[in-house]
Amino acid sequence: SIAALIITLGLLVDNGVVVAEYTKVLVSQGKSNLSAITESFNALAGPLLTSTLTTILVFVPILLSNHFSAEYTRSLAQVILVTLSVSWFSAFL
Repeated sequence: SIAALIITLGLLVDNGVVVAEYTKVLVSQGKSNLSAITESFNALAGPLLTSTLTTILVFVPILLSNHFSAEYTRSLAQVILVTLSVSWFSAFL
């Protein structure tokens, strides 16, 4: 849904920005590009995964609900789940 894409737009780029900024800091400290990328992944994969999963887990009850109101919000939860999952993986490509 369009509403879900609007909600996740900021979250979508957030993971990539965090990784890019940390990599830039490491390069400015004199590390090689490859070394900085590797260190960024090792340092940030866990924290970014945790923050992404906590946001995703908020919407899991909506996906599992059989209540009639869930019919209207299920697409929101599905789009957010997929978008944030893709965001996490793309942050480390």
